[in-house]
Formats: sequence, structure tokens, C-alpha cells
Amino acid sequence: MDIIARLTKSQRDAYDYVQGVVARGMRATEALNAYRAMGQAIRTTSFYDLFNNVFGAKEAGYHIESVRPDYFPDVARIPLAKTDIRNNFSYNVRLDMYNPDTNERFSKNVTVTSSENMRIIDIKSEAINAMTEAQSVIEGSNSDIENVVVESSVRKADVFTEEEE
Repeated sequence: MDIIARLTKSQRDAYDYVQGVVARGMRATEALNAYRAMGQAIRTTSFYDLFNNVFGAKEAGYHIESVRPDYFPDVARIPLAKTDIRNNFSYNVRLDMYNPDTNERFSKNVTVTSSENMRIIDIKSEAINAMTEAQSVIEGSNSDIENVVVESSVRKADVFTEEEE
């Protein structure tokens, strides 16, 4: 059962809003006051529960960014997926790109999924391969990948850490 189905109606209504404010770096109290100022109603504890859940996924991104390329992320620090995912692990990778023909810089996001936990270097390699393959299909696409960042990850609830087994 995915987490969205377990949320209260008021939490489901606030879910997209909370994702946006977490991405912008707003604090929970400030976000709650702004949400209520828009005329929306939600219990304080329900809002904070939702905020902490969404924020936890962002915090895991900080852990991922600090892991050495040849190491595996700690499974215990990877948050549970909020929705159903096909494989055991899903990683969100940002590719910073540059198109020399137009002098344009932009970012693309790639999702890498796996049944096993992956080393950071392998996650980045999979994302680069996926983008290179996608560019080969698009005629006239001549963009260079300048930087690769694994931004976040999630795992299925039934994936156990070694200590839990």
C-alpha cells in the first residue's frame, strides 16, 4: 500500500504544496502559516507529519551527495518510497548539460532503478548511458554532460538492511 493512500484527506490536499515548499527550503511553521493564509484547513500535527515525511526524502539526498563514488549508500538512510515503485531502489539523478550550438546550459533529470543497492559511480554511469541513448534518438541533439549529481533515492518498504535481517 503506498503512502498517499494512507494520508488523511487534508494531507492529500496539502501534499503537492508541501513538496513545493520543501524544494524551496521553507521551514515547516512558515509553510503552515502560508498554507492557512491561502484559506486551507489542516490540523497542525497532520501538516507537520506530512512535512517531515516529504523533508526526509530531501534529507536522504544530502546523505547520497556525501557518499564516495565507489561506495554504496546506507540502505537504512534511504527513505521509503511514497508511491509504488517497480524495483527495490530508485535514484533521481540530475545531469547538468551544455549545448555548444546554442550556448545554452540546462538540467535534465533521469531516474535510475535497480533491484539491488548501487554504488554512486554505477548510478551516475547508468544515468549518463540513458541520456546518451536518448540523445542518439533525437536528431540534432548535441549537448555535452558537464556534471552529474545523484540528488535523492527511495526504496521499497520490504528491502531490509543487514542489521534487520
